[in-house]
Parts: sequence; C-alpha cells; structure tokens
Amino acid sequence: MVHPPSQTVTANEGESLDIIVEFCARPSYTKVLWISEKHVYTPDAPSRDGVRALAIEDGGTESCYRTTLRFETIQSSHTGEWLLLVRSSEGIADASVLLNVTRASGYSHAHIRSASITYLLLCLTLQAILREYHVPCGRSDMAREARIVGGQDAAPREFPWMVSITRKGGHFCGGAILNDKFVLTAGHCLCSGTNKIPIGQLRVTLGEHNLRTPEVPAARHESVINAVLHPGHRCGKYVDDIALLEFARPISWSESVKPACLPVATGKPGYSAFSGVEAIVAGWGWLGEDRSKYKRADVLQKVEVRVVTNAVCDEWYASQGKSISVGTKQMCAGWEKGGKDSCWADSGGPLMVGSYPAGPLMVIGVVSTGIGCSRSRLPGIYVRVSDYVSWITQEAQSGR
Repeated sequence: MVHPPSQTVTANEGESLDIIVEFCARPSYTKVLWISEKHVYTPDAPSRDGVRALAIEDGGTESCYRTTLRFETIQSSHTGEWLLLVRSSEGIADASVLLNVTRASGYSHAHIRSASITYLLLCLTLQAILREYHVPCGRSDMAREARIVGGQDAAPREFPWMVSITRKGGHFCGGAILNDKFVLTAGHCLCSGTNKIPIGQLRVTLGEHNLRTPEVPAARHESVINAVLHPGHRCGKYVDDIALLEFARPISWSESVKPACLPVATGKPGYSAFSGVEAIVAGWGWLGEDRSKYKRADVLQKVEVRVVTNAVCDEWYASQGKSISVGTKQMCAGWEKGGKDSCWADSGGPLMVGSYPAGPLMVIGVVSTGIGCSRSRLPGIYVRVSDYVSWITQEAQSGR
C-alpha cells in the first residue's frame, strides 16, 4: 500500500529540486522507474530535459531504499504528475508527486531545495497488481463527482477498467481489467446453471460505454482463451464466487482501456475491511427488479452504496425473514432504506473506493449475489477482494 497515494510539491522556476522517496520492498526491488508525461527515467541514467533519477541508495533499514528525482533547474514544462513505480518479485506499487511550478524573480543563483516525501510500501503484492509497469492503475481522464446522489449514467472513460462480458453477442456480466492479459469477474458469470459455459461462447468488450451505439474511439472485442474459476467455487453456488478470464492476446492501453487497482491483502499491513465507507458500483445491469417494468441499461450506470459490516448485514437480512449468513470472504454494501443497489447483469462488476475528485480507485468487491434489487435492509452481497489477492496474483502470474 502507498501511504499517502500522492503528494503535492510547489517549486519556483529556476530553482533546483530533489524529490526523495523512501520505499520498502521485500525481498528486494527488481525495477524502479520515474515517469513523466514525456519520458521514463531510470536510476543512474543520463539527464533528460534537466531531470535525472539518481542511483538507488540504502534506506538505513532492512529491505528499505531511497530514490531521488533531481531537477537541475526547474522549468514550467516540469509542471504535472511524476509517477514512481517500484516492482518486486511479488508485484508493483506506485506513488505520485504532483509538481506545481511558480514563476519567481530576483535569484542570483539557483539553490537546492529538498522535498523529502516518504511513502511506506510494506507489501508490493497489493496495488496495481501485475499491470504493465508504465500504466498507472485505477485512474481515468474524467473527473468524478464527489458524491453520487442516485443511480446515473457514468461519463465516458470514467471507469476505463470496466468491461462487458458477452455470451453469444449479448451482455450478461461485468468485469474489471487487471493487466494486459486478465479480467477479474464473478465465478457464477462463467456458469450456466450447474455447468461451466464453453469458453468459445465468451467475449470481452473493452472501452465500452453505450452498448447500443458505436464508441469513439471504437470499443474492442477480445476473445478469451482461458477461464479460471476459483477452486472453491461450484456452479450454482456463491461460495468463492470469483474468477479470471484470460485474453487470447495481450491488450493495449488507451484513454478508454486501463487497469484497475486492487486493495491490500487480508492480514497484510494497511488492510482495511472498508466498513462504513461509501463506495461506487458500476454496470450495465437492469434498472429495476421487476423486469416487466424495467429494462437493462444501455449506458454504463454508477451508484453510490455504503459498505456495512457482516454482522449488521446478517441482522438486516434476518429482520426481513431471510436466513442468509454472509461469509467472511464476502461483504455487503447498500442502504438500510434500499433504493440504491446493483441488479441483474451487474454481476462480476467492480465495487470501488478511492479518493475524490480524481484520485485512483481500487476494486474492493465483485458483484456476487443478494435478494432482489435495492430492497430495504437487503443490501447487495459482494466478493471481498482482499481475501483473494494472493490467489489472483498467483493465477495471473502463471498465465504470463
């Protein structure tokens, strides 16, 4: 986990500046990169545009290190986001620094100002799991509203990791892009009754927003060569309701196709159950429970729900005469009064939390099951992704 996920630094034009980041990687790091909108900077490489990454230094603590990005003379063109990516054998973590440049006058000489920004990367298995190292996860080019007051259309490219999974040409489940080879979805999305759906019937559409109209740029339809159901999942049930789809070929990234972030694995430093947190769920599912009155959405929808503890969820279901017991690897999200929820054909889609208005989002849940849609005291039940990070990592690595 990156704490904090981003930091802002303000510097005067004409100054020199060091941005120092300390990180920990176990057993060790394999790659460190600083990335701007124009260039990639590797440690101890020659300067480019007056900027260079210094050689990695020992951080003074076991498995901890220090990387410095040196601006020899700050220029207005340096304004913007500078991304640090650290890769280890267990995954990738990132941190970003937003550099603001102000115009200054009266300097007789440039001087070094050190902005020491410390991030603690205790476990590199969690964030931006297994994505291509040059593509930040969980970020879109669209600003998101600070609050969603009800179900509404998502903006184009607001959730560029969102995919439509189709069977024989028709949308039936959602999913989230993990990296250039894999999509995360629900296990039951790969089942028809108690049988597994033949892989040849499945396709994944990337960069989709409106299922009925052509996208600009055009949506891409990808074939699937492998469907990986969690070994604990059985078709017709909702235990270990998680799966991966493997693309037939590596996908390429664009403004409308980007990878999702994942949370810290359960039991690792920085883990959160997200209880009480307001989250976003997105999908092309039905707009209401009664299919005789409502239709499935053409435009990608988003809605705000609140994560509730499993104990509260069990209590709510029991109060409605339902005997469902939420498992430890599941989580609930919704509202006591109902009215906002995921529904049919939203299955497999992401439950997301993050910082606003434009910070990265992470996928903390996968739409799984429930009773009806948006009923009072019957919140949606989701797969708790934190409990499956190690499994996701293992399967996605073995397929590369």
